[in-house]
Amino acid sequence: MSDELTSDKRLELAYAAAQDRLKLQDATLANTRTRANNLLATTALFVSFSTGVGLISTNSESETALCPGVALVLLLVVVALGISVLVVAWPAKGWCYTPSASKIMTRIADGDSEADIRRYVIDAMIRGAEANHSMLELRQNAFRCAVVLLVVEIALLLSALALY
Repeated sequence: MSDELTSDKRLELAYAAAQDRLKLQDATLANTRTRANNLLATTALFVSFSTGVGLISTNSESETALCPGVALVLLLVVVALGISVLVVAWPAKGWCYTPSASKIMTRIADGDSEADIRRYVIDAMIRGAEANHSMLELRQNAFRCAVVLLVVEIALLLSALALY
């Protein structure tokens, strides 16, 4: 087996690994966004339920089970949860999906060899995946925060319901 053929196989392995990492990151981002939206919907459901059982009222003359302090904490929790979901759902500026086709074409026009272009593409995907990692990590941490806030919301509502 020639060195060039061995090198090409190694480049193919590296390309496949880098491409798989980008695909996995994209799928993870999409999954995290879906789950965050579900958390927001669950939050809205609990607030609606709380209104239905009389824990929360929009009528200033009716009596509610939530004391003003707990109501304020609940409001802050719901707002913080909403902000956490927004962080997850906000577009990821600069997210890398694939290497730039125009840059590859420029390298072809410049006379680069196929092996050099493959190395460039692999390096670009590796750099892109590293850049994506920090953006993905931020969104996953925001999602974890939203989960904790949902648990706090449920605890507040259940404790108010138990005391109602």
